[in-house]
Amino acid sequence: MEAILIKGGGGGVTSDDVTAKANDVLKGTSTLTSDSNDEVTEGTLELTGDAQAGDVLAGSTFYNTDAHTKQTGTIPRNGEISGSLNCGESKKIPAGYTTGGTIIAIDLASQTGGATAADGDVLSGKTYWKDGVKRTGNMPNQGAKTTSLNAGNSYTIPAGYHNGAGKVTANSLASQTGGATATDSTVLDGKTYWKDGAKRTGNIKSLGGRTITPSASAQTVSCSGKYMTGNVTVNAISGLNADYILKGKVIGGVTGTLAVQSAISFSAAALSYNKIRISWKNPAKGPWQGVFIQMSTSGNPGTGGGSRAYTGSGNNPSQANGSNYVDIGGLAENTTYYYTCTSYCDALGWGSSYNVNTKTKVPTLAPSASSISLTYPMWVPYSAYNSRYGCFGGGRGKGGFNWIDAFNPSLSRTNPVRTSNNITGGYGNENHIVFSVKDGGHNAYNTSLTQSVVSGFQGNMTALPSYILGAVGDSTTVCALSSSLSVTKISRGYPSSFPAITHIGNYAMIAGGYTQYNPDRWTTRITSVNNSLTAQTLSYGKEGSSSGDNICLNNHGMYIISKGSSYYLYCYDKSLTSKVIDISSNNMIRSMYYSTAGGRFAVFLKYTPTVDSSGVVIYATMDDSLVISSKLTYTQSTIKNGHYPGGTQVGDYAMFTGFSQSSINGPALSGSLLFKVQ
Repeated sequence: MEAILIKGGGGGVTSDDVTAKANDVLKGTSTLTSDSNDEVTEGTLELTGDAQAGDVLAGSTFYNTDAHTKQTGTIPRNGEISGSLNCGESKKIPAGYTTGGTIIAIDLASQTGGATAADGDVLSGKTYWKDGVKRTGNMPNQGAKTTSLNAGNSYTIPAGYHNGAGKVTANSLASQTGGATATDSTVLDGKTYWKDGAKRTGNIKSLGGRTITPSASAQTVSCSGKYMTGNVTVNAISGLNADYILKGKVIGGVTGTLAVQSAISFSAAALSYNKIRISWKNPAKGPWQGVFIQMSTSGNPGTGGGSRAYTGSGNNPSQANGSNYVDIGGLAENTTYYYTCTSYCDALGWGSSYNVNTKTKVPTLAPSASSISLTYPMWVPYSAYNSRYGCFGGGRGKGGFNWIDAFNPSLSRTNPVRTSNNITGGYGNENHIVFSVKDGGHNAYNTSLTQSVVSGFQGNMTALPSYILGAVGDSTTVCALSSSLSVTKISRGYPSSFPAITHIGNYAMIAGGYTQYNPDRWTTRITSVNNSLTAQTLSYGKEGSSSGDNICLNNHGMYIISKGSSYYLYCYDKSLTSKVIDISSNNMIRSMYYSTAGGRFAVFLKYTPTVDSSGVVIYATMDDSLVISSKLTYTQSTIKNGHYPGGTQVGDYAMFTGFSQSSINGPALSGSLLFKVQ
């Protein structure tokens, strides 16, 4: 607005001095204007605005009818609005002032993509959208197709849409199987047929062709009311011979005379100390099933005396007139056995009997051609045996320090679970084999070779029927390991280190050793422990050290005491009667590797070398009467320069294996030496 000067006072302001006109001055206000001709006039400017705050942008000011009141607009400033819309979507335009923008509708193709329908999937004439294109289906509309079928006919269902009201109907079976004239009585038994919609079964019996063997009684072939499928033939009776008919049986009026045939030429021969072979010749013709053999040691037993030794057909049952035999084992040595041998056939009874006899051999020990091998070639393995297995465990070599090889009486090898650490010793009784291990523990194996870990057991081992004993070094303690693997500790009354030990029957003997870890203080004391774990002093023996050997035969337990050049073999029978044998001059016995065979013999190998370079084995034997043989030899070329074996027994075998070649440091040899009781 232009400046307005108000006339007054003695000033000289005129209309020429102002620029405002009457229409520049608010109506109702008087002033001098440029067009008032120097007269005060009233302005004509009238404010007639009707804008409100909601009609003006936010932040902008204005006047409407009141020049003295300035107002501020409230219309929101929204700026530019843009976006895109899919079909069916909308975008709200907010109230206020918008500077512009663009709302885009996304093309239809992008919104109708991904559809899998084809024209053939949509009923004919029906439209659909796909990929932005409106398409028309061409699937035929079959509506409701209806038809009916007889058996054997078919109807091809046309392709297209079916509304579910159509159906294919099979005509009733009765309408298709009418008019048949067969009845059950005109159809073979068990055969089925259809009539008037029902499945029926015929009942005419049939009779096949057959051959009738004549007999002493009349035979009737019932053919009445039956359908014959073949001829009935009655054989003629011919060749009826009593020799071909079992004794007592009648065929075609002929009574048979054929009886049990008997084996002949029976004989008996001793195979060994506990086995006899009964031999015979089979009959030339039958009937013959086998022989039963009665056995006695007090004369011919006949068919009902003594005890039954065998029932069967021998090793060659089928060959007429052929040689046959059976071996009878488990016998007493050096004993005469009498046998009555009788042929039999279960359907006919007994044939002829024959008596034979022979005497079992006196047990002898001889080298065996059999052999065994360890899983890992080792030398100086530890050994033990129970009632079923002879075992070698650990030793020196590579890979097998805690490995165990178990052999049965047939020399088949089995490997029980390995011990927890390297094996350091072994022993056994009828119930268990026990191996000591490097960490001081023990592993026990029963007659099935099942492993159990034993705790609280220690000492140099020997055995009783119910226990394995451990004589603890430099201590009075004796540990007794029961068959249930519990440990009982008893006192032997005196301490010593490295005592000699052995056992026989119900007694174990602990003898000698040095005291207080002093090799110069030898004890002569001998203690026995019985199977009730009662310890008692037996006697006082020779002063000296144990050799560590523990020789046990059926009737004698033995150990060696040595001092200087003196060596003594202490032998105890089952009554603890002792016999002391001076073996100072017998290097084979006092410096040896040994094994026992069947509890009857001990075999001693020359300490070193066991086998010389030509394969000659140097050995000696001791029988259960304590007779020691002179030095013996035999050739075993598979082991040469053998040293440091382990020895054990199984069945009738004494076994040596785990040889080292030339020295205690190997290498290991894979061969073995076996001796067998004959």
